[in-house]
Amino acid sequence: MELHGSLSENLSAALKSMRRLKGHPVHADTIDYWYSLVTHVRGMVRKGHSSPEVKNLLAAVSLELAGRLEARAPTT
Repeated sequence: MELHGSLSENLSAALKSMRRLKGHPVHADTIDYWYSLVTHVRGMVRKGHSSPEVKNLLAAVSLELAGRLEARAPTT
């Protein structure tokens, strides 16, 4: 994944967007980008390439994303 800016800047921007768009429909491409970002950052964290700030932002973004994915999942 190619990022423009630091991990924390990208996570902060994603979190800001997620919160701004809460309760509104979001394009599948945007959710896919958020998911890819979280996956990428998790890999960086596992390799030890992150700060405590990145870990906190990752937790917040992951929580918001989980809510989005849960809302998007079909009900049975």
